[in-house]
Order: sequence, then C-alpha cells, then structure tokens
Amino acid sequence: MDCLFFFDFSSPFAYLGATQVAGVTYRTGARLLYRPFLLGGLFREIGTPDVPFFNMPPPKQRHTSADIGRWADHWRVPLVFPSRFPMTTVKALRVVLAVEEEHRGRLVDAIFHAAWAQDEDIAADATLARVASDADYDGWWLVQEAREPRLKGALRGATERAGAMGVCGAPTFVVRDPLRPQQPLLFWGQDRLGMVEKALGGWPGGALDLPDEEMARRVDAAREEELTGTHVFQRAADDQASPPRAPAPIADESTRLPAHPFAEAPTAAPEADDARTAGGQHDAGVAGWPDASGGHAEEEAEAGDLDGPTVTRTPHGLDEDGPETHRRRG
Repeated sequence: MDCLFFFDFSSPFAYLGATQVAGVTYRTGARLLYRPFLLGGLFREIGTPDVPFFNMPPPKQRHTSADIGRWADHWRVPLVFPSRFPMTTVKALRVVLAVEEEHRGRLVDAIFHAAWAQDEDIAADATLARVASDADYDGWWLVQEAREPRLKGALRGATERAGAMGVCGAPTFVVRDPLRPQQPLLFWGQDRLGMVEKALGGWPGGALDLPDEEMARRVDAAREEELTGTHVFQRAADDQASPPRAPAPIADESTRLPAHPFAEAPTAAPEADDARTAGGQHDAGVAGWPDASGGHAEEEAEAGDLDGPTVTRTPHGLDEDGPETHRRRG
C-alpha cells in the first residue's frame, strides 16, 4: 500500500500532519511518498482564496486558531506560529523536489520544524542551506539547484498533478492500493489520519453515493433558493400540482375594515451595536496569529512563471516516478 502525502510548508495543518504520517505508515507497513505542491497555485485553479483564514467570519477564525493549538497539544508537538505568515515556500518546495522521493523524509521534517516550531525564515537561502545541511544533505547545492528551470517546471507539474488527483488543500493523503490502482482513496486534513490508517489496513472507505451531476444540480438549486428566497424543489412540485390561479381582486376602500383601536404602532428597529458591527477586526485566539491582511503575492512573484502558460518539460525535468539525483554529505 502507498500513502501519498501532498503538502505545502505554508499550512499549519500540513505541519501537524507531517509530525504523524510517518508513524501511520510505519504501523501499517505502507510506503510513504512525499508530494510537495504550491498551495497558492492550486487555490487559484480551484477558486479558493489564497489564505482562507482571512475570509472566514470571526467565530470561525477563533475556532480555527484554537483548533491548531489544540491539535499541537493533542499530538504533543511544538508549535510557534510564524511571524512571517503567510510565508513564501516556493524555494523550499523546489529544494525538496531536487531530492529523490525515497530520501525526502528527513528534509521535509526539518523544514517543517524550522518554520513551525522555531519560527525560522525558510525563504532565506542561508536558512534553507543550514536546515538541509543539519539534516545531512548538501544544503548549499540544493539551494543553488532550486533556481534551475527544471525545478521550476517540476513544481508547476507537481501542482497540476495534485489538482488532477482531486487535491483541494493541504495536507491531503491519498491511499493507493496496488490491487485497486484505479480506486485511490483521498483524505483531506490531518484530522483524517485515523481514516488514512484504517484505509492502509484494507478498509475500502465509504462514499456518498451522489454523482457529480446530481451534486452540481443541488448546488445550483441551493444558490437559486438563496437568491429568490423560495425552495426551488418545492416550487417546481407546486407548479406541477396546482393550476395557475387568477390574481385576487383589489379591495375597494369602502370594504376595508378599520384598524383595531388597541393595535400597537410598529416600533423602529434598534440601532446596530457598533461593537458588533464594526468591521475589520477579529480575535485571533492564538498568540502570534496575524490580522486579516496579506496573501501569497510575494510567493507568486517569486514563482514567476506559475501564472504563465504551461511549459513542456525537458527530459531532464522531474517526472512523477522518475528519479532525480541529489547530493548527501559523507
């Protein structure tokens, strides 16, 4: 059994998942395959905000920030929220892609730890080189290699393959059974690792038996209901069951009843509470969590050609299953 671990260093939940997934595959005897991809690039393709947290309502922001801390405590792993969030991860992802897939584990763990447990700037060449060297890789060679066009294409291709497999966020785990290669199971979120372990043990998984076309129809119906205020399914049934009715006659002024003498006059709606309606503020709930601002602009600028047309990779590019050389110390 294979477990494909799709990640970007920019995600706190990917960090939490990275601290646990090796244990899951060890206990189940599965092969762990590290698949870095650019989360911001995927988000642009599927229509998701660059930093979903900044688009959440304040109650959900508070819960999400609390959830990160709770999971770190649950797994008993260190967590220091980065002072540079949202962080630039393009170079770090390319460094990982420069290493053969079967030798990426220690490097991935080291970079995640530097970013999310020690608040180090993993976009800096010196930091990346030192972190990789401490993990027994040739750090400076990897940093220089990350600038090569082949690795730019490799990251673009890895992001496209992630999207093609149905990945919608980080972390995502794909369980691939050699006996059922056409039926991989995809799990999104580090809180699904229990299901991942169960699937690696042979669980076929459960799925909502709802074709994509039917799901799309229901989504469209819900949107129409939101716009019109009428449940479209009920309205369609009513239209079929009842013939059209003639409009009611307009009442003559002489037939209208006088107002009840004790009827209360309508009261004006209370003014909005400024404390509740003031926009632009949120209670982060976790020390170090940033205000609702920023995005991946710096990261996308460094990525450069990620917004351009897809470039055909040369035979020297990093294919999904093809090996790439890397240098190790010693």
